[in-house]
Amino acid sequence: MVAEAGPRVKVELMEGAQSDFFVSKARHPAFLAGRRGGKTVGGVVKGFSYCFEYPGALGCAVAPTFPNVRDVVLRTIEALFGALRGREWEFRAGDMEIVFPGRVDRGMASRILLRSAESYDTLRGLTLAWGWLDEAGLQPEQVMLILMPSLTQQGYPQQGWVTSTPSGKRHWLHRVWGEKKGLDGEALWGEDYPVFRARTVENFHNPPGMYEHLKRQYGGTRFAAQELEGEFVIFEGQGFPQFSDKIHVRYPPTGMRFLRKVVGMDYGSVSPTALIEVGKDEAGRLWALREFYKPRCDPSELVKTLGEWQVSRVVCDPTAKDTIEALKRAGVPVKKAKTNEFKRKTGVAGARLALQGGEPGCFFSPECPNLIAEFGSLRYAQPRGAEMLTDKWDASSADHAFDAWVYALMDFEGAVGRPQAPFALIERGW
Repeated sequence: MVAEAGPRVKVELMEGAQSDFFVSKARHPAFLAGRRGGKTVGGVVKGFSYCFEYPGALGCAVAPTFPNVRDVVLRTIEALFGALRGREWEFRAGDMEIVFPGRVDRGMASRILLRSAESYDTLRGLTLAWGWLDEAGLQPEQVMLILMPSLTQQGYPQQGWVTSTPSGKRHWLHRVWGEKKGLDGEALWGEDYPVFRARTVENFHNPPGMYEHLKRQYGGTRFAAQELEGEFVIFEGQGFPQFSDKIHVRYPPTGMRFLRKVVGMDYGSVSPTALIEVGKDEAGRLWALREFYKPRCDPSELVKTLGEWQVSRVVCDPTAKDTIEALKRAGVPVKKAKTNEFKRKTGVAGARLALQGGEPGCFFSPECPNLIAEFGSLRYAQPRGAEMLTDKWDASSADHAFDAWVYALMDFEGAVGRPQAPFALIERGW
């Protein structure tokens, strides 16, 4: 059925970086900005505009986690184009895709696949006209390396773009768009990788005083330069520079209701054994509520503690098969964590630590002192005379409580005509 005619909506883009990013025809443009700099808006408008300009195009938008897909990308689409839903586009939740049914009758239905970086291997085999990584700084490089070769849909101008807050000078995002270097350090074609930068303060649609409040909270730190000014900075190998005692550490409010609780476990016969209980509140945020942390922990003491906590679900290192079997025989409801892959663990953790709407996606009770201490001390490995590695922690960094926490965390994480687009672009604002 041909969509009925109706009013067009107005979508306003800010002058400067956001508008320049939108009109860029380069193969891999990047829109890098501070918090609330209009990055996701820029990515959504670029994707929707492409699908209207080129009927039949297949695009793919990838966010760090499923909650990011649902709470950030989909909400932005609804905010911008909600008035057109049902007439010009529809969301098919079962397939996790946006479809433009107005083109179906001509066999030219454009679609946007919505995917999570947590399952990036599922991106293999796609044939796409365009691809987009939102908050690419929180995604492993494998996502880009798998997605970008999929830009092969014939008859369409292929383009793959990223939007993100920078994630440090040792992150792959800086190597590719900051240094214009490939995986092996060889120079890229610079014109294919333009960068468009914006600062938080430039988005005049943010609530009054928001920038000033965050500036006071972050102070004159390198974290402020990254999160508010959109700059690549060096954190001397710090694993999670976004972690802040002031922001992330707090007791849950009295009487807070948790929808579900999970205990993450990292078992060590000699090294410390860590248990972290994590609860999900009604707003979808995760709370590290209490911990057990003990070197040379006797298995009977571990079982005793789990019994006292009255847990209904324990997740642990998927490679610890003997431990899992022993706990099952003891009656503990234990299961394997989704993965033990380093970059997947750090990616999921970073996505939860990030601020969303002024609040992070997770908090840490002071009842978890070892977990909090590890976040302040985790450093990437740097062999003598070599560059910083981003696939392992420094040998001096304890990560037992972190692993226990992230195992629980992952258990909560979920997937030839050119008709005129029914919206008009305006130069400023959004």
